[in-house]
Amino acid sequence: MKIVHICSQYFTSKLYLYLIDGLKKYGYKQLIYVPLNKSQKTSYPFSNFDDRRKSTENETYIFDRYLNKYFRYLLLTRTFIYSRRIAKFIDIKNSIIHAHTLFSSGGIAYWLNKRYHINYIVAVRNTDLELINRFKFYKIFAYNILKNSKSIIFISHSLKNKFLENFSNDQINTLNYKIKIIPNGIPEFWINEEKAIPATHFNFIYQGNFLKRKNVLYSISLIESLNDRGYKCNFNIFGEGEEKNDIINKINNSKFYNNFTINSWVKNMEDIKNNYVSNDIYIMPSSGETFGIAYLEALACGLPIVYKKDDGIDGFFNHENPVGVALNVNDFENDLDKLQNLLDNYSEYQKNTLFVAKKFLWSNILEMYKNVYDEI
Repeated sequence: MKIVHICSQYFTSKLYLYLIDGLKKYGYKQLIYVPLNKSQKTSYPFSNFDDRRKSTENETYIFDRYLNKYFRYLLLTRTFIYSRRIAKFIDIKNSIIHAHTLFSSGGIAYWLNKRYHINYIVAVRNTDLELINRFKFYKIFAYNILKNSKSIIFISHSLKNKFLENFSNDQINTLNYKIKIIPNGIPEFWINEEKAIPATHFNFIYQGNFLKRKNVLYSISLIESLNDRGYKCNFNIFGEGEEKNDIINKINNSKFYNNFTINSWVKNMEDIKNNYVSNDIYIMPSSGETFGIAYLEALACGLPIVYKKDDGIDGFFNHENPVGVALNVNDFENDLDKLQNLLDNYSEYQKNTLFVAKKFLWSNILEMYKNVYDEI
């Protein structure tokens, strides 16, 4: 089977590397087409970028730097032009197209389907949701891309629900049968089998950007109140960003000042993992979270997680094997009670973390994608 990946965001995440590398074990021939504008900067894994074809066994990479950046505002034109160009570089007959975003990549797949009748699947990401919310006139194009696809992939239940709010019930009914939820995966690296249960106090941790929607200030207030209720809680904060000064000021003015530490963001994976393992609970009740791979990393390290209800990773966990709590963020006392329940029953939550995290290993996620390809 030949899979043609159209991946306009290839340089933005290692997700695509894990997926493409992982699919090798099934023996697929893979062709990765990355449309770029002429001035677009590129980075890992191909920092020494040129426009030549880069190939390995059963893989062909084509980085097509063609249009200038102003064509980003001409979505239909841009995707149509790149659909004509991809046909020059790649023999797309007898292949399945995997479009990794709805608009930038899915638009190309749509035009190829119209001209060559090539089957395609399309993934919807948060950037697509932002675009359709901002430019409602793209809704017709989005619906046509989705309607002509063989499968529609969302990485979370919350993203699916938010995205489908843009369409009528009739349109949703037309699309529902082909929608699949396939989350992002994590490598085996994150699995930690030996997490100790805290004896006398709980160490909360946050690692990430200091953005308002991450609700770090709200988390600090919750942990202050847990200490007020007699629990011994520390909060270790790692990151950088626009809210850093506000976070520092809030900590400096807290009567539990000594229970908080703020540290610079670390990027080395070993250091990030060690930070998880050295703490007990990962807290990020983030609003507008597409998925939140950090939750899975923390779970794999043996930490129960605190996340936001109806956002990000919410919807993947059941009550039989709880791994954390979902906060409302607009009901402080209720959220505080949820955290207290987590502390009171910590061992019950903690024992489920690895069992659930292992379901998100790339080996399992790849099987989901293989089933989608095989159905087509």
